[in-house]
Amino acid sequence: MNKDSFFAILAVLTLQYLFIAFRRHSFSQGLSYNFLLLYAVALRVWFVLTPPFLSSDIWRYIWEGKVFLNGFSPYMFPPDSPRLAALRDSNWFLIDHRHLTAIYPPFALYLFSLFAQNIYLWKAFMGFCDLCSLALISKILTHFNRPRENLLLYAFLPLSLIEISLEGHIEGALVPVFLLFFYLVAAMEGSLIISAIAAFGVGLKYIIVVPYIYYLKDLTLKEGLKHAIHHLSAFLFICLLLFFPFLSNPSELFGSFSVYVTHWKFNDSLFHLIGTVLGVDWNRSETFQGIKIAFGLLWLLLLVFMALRRVSIWSFSFFALAFLLSLSPVVHPWYVLWLIPPLTIFPNTAGYWLALSSPLAYWPVLYSSTFSVPLWIRIVEYLPFLCLLAISFVKLSREELRFPNSQRHTNGELGFL
Repeated sequence: MNKDSFFAILAVLTLQYLFIAFRRHSFSQGLSYNFLLLYAVALRVWFVLTPPFLSSDIWRYIWEGKVFLNGFSPYMFPPDSPRLAALRDSNWFLIDHRHLTAIYPPFALYLFSLFAQNIYLWKAFMGFCDLCSLALISKILTHFNRPRENLLLYAFLPLSLIEISLEGHIEGALVPVFLLFFYLVAAMEGSLIISAIAAFGVGLKYIIVVPYIYYLKDLTLKEGLKHAIHHLSAFLFICLLLFFPFLSNPSELFGSFSVYVTHWKFNDSLFHLIGTVLGVDWNRSETFQGIKIAFGLLWLLLLVFMALRRVSIWSFSFFALAFLLSLSPVVHPWYVLWLIPPLTIFPNTAGYWLALSSPLAYWPVLYSSTFSVPLWIRIVEYLPFLCLLAISFVKLSREELRFPNSQRHTNGELGFL
């Protein structure tokens, strides 16, 4: 596979996915189901053995793991630091943004050190993590008495094959941690293990703190404030252990993250629409900081609205992350994998649409030097997604008002599932 064949293969994978998704109930029994699962595993093996070419992130993983193993802090020294010149090899030139220090949290860095010795070892580890995701989804479906063939909705999702098995994004490790968190919330509600898993998730990417805070809110209402404080204490203690080696200068941990939040923009939807209407200069990040603040406040208001309606943690997590992607100035395709864990329990057509269409954002990456996503791609990606998201959110709000704390939303929405 290469950039010339990527979209042809993507089209085949998408058609294959739609066929299996709509006919999955006919594959629920016997050899056909087992054969499809083996085929899904074989696809992952093929992608793991294929060199990545869509993103340069994996080269940074390898570099930062090497830097840490050699006794340097990737949060202190960027790849172009003269202090690290002796560590450079031919792969060093493949790293993007070499002037920026590490942006990933420490647990991700520890995994880079262990498994990112070369791209294939790392991709094999991500492939193993993806198989763990399949196993966890199967357990979740069994726990909620959902049809086992719903596992095929993830097993053949092109986005998971591309971003985890082909490109080796750290989301491959985040998704099973996220899924384990949700499974434990359902199967072992109140266990301190839930907070421990959430802490390790934050050590991979900070995004998991969103459903965890909502979990603490639910725990406070059900078990009392004292129990929630015990959970929060365990969570903070494990986070402290993970971050401890780098706490001598905490500002270094978030230096590149602040650059990302302040300056980066890619494949956005509502952010791009509002900025264009207001006539901002996209080449000057200071001209659109006000939009970021306004959208951040809007997102928080949506979270508060759902918290007051006491929606289930599954629906809260899906809508919180979906709204975040809708309002964010940066939506890399692999970010959409954040929706997979809540989608497992809270199937939603809007989420699956975005998961299927988001790889189109690679078009300018492969065929343009500007990295500007064309309007037609934004329309295909986001117009149906935003419409479906708005419809399902209104539907959820009305149902939750009638049936507070209901679990009825785990059955799927809008006919797709």
